[in-house]
Amino acid sequence: MKVLSGKKTTVISKCELQNRIRGFSSVNVDIGTGSGRFVLKNALNDPQRYWIGVDPVSAQMAENAVKAQKRRMGNISFTISSVEDLPSELIEIADAVTVILPWGSLRDGIAKAEPTTLNGLRLIGKPGSPLTMWIGYDEQREAAEMARRSLPRLSETYLTGLSDAYSMAGINLQNVSSVSNTELCALESDWARRLAYGAPRQVFKMSAKMV
Repeated sequence: MKVLSGKKTTVISKCELQNRIRGFSSVNVDIGTGSGRFVLKNALNDPQRYWIGVDPVSAQMAENAVKAQKRRMGNISFTISSVEDLPSELIEIADAVTVILPWGSLRDGIAKAEPTTLNGLRLIGKPGSPLTMWIGYDEQREAAEMARRSLPRLSETYLTGLSDAYSMAGINLQNVSSVSNTELCALESDWARRLAYGAPRQVFKMSAKMV
């Protein structure tokens, strides 16, 4: 699979990835990681766990990949991939999976319970592993985007109603709750922190488990 070593893209095998994660208490994978701030901060604060940030746009992750390389961090990887086209090396590797305020096709797939997206998320996590997602978009500020992408109006009732579709993909959707700006700030994601310090937006946390 393709990973960033600083700004350089390299390819590592499944064997090499297994060697990297060996000895850590768990493997945590963040899908649609963007800049990778979330995985970098957590890898620094929790060196007993291995953290993998996954995003199809390598340029977004480059700055934090360089920081990780300079610090010679051995518990983090930045992987270039989308959830719809996962490398086989990531299949059932994760003890926990997160998706924080996704954009584009990843956001659409979660909000509309599209099988390709949900099947990709399920493939990453081990059976029984938690999947935690934070999703939200603004009906006033992003009305044009919602119309262009045929995005539904989000609510706890709507998202809870997707449980059957998630179940068909092997994901047990357990709880949906509204998220405060304070909770967003604590996530250590660039986009989450930007939203947290701006005007209040409706964001939902979806807690699930891989079957």
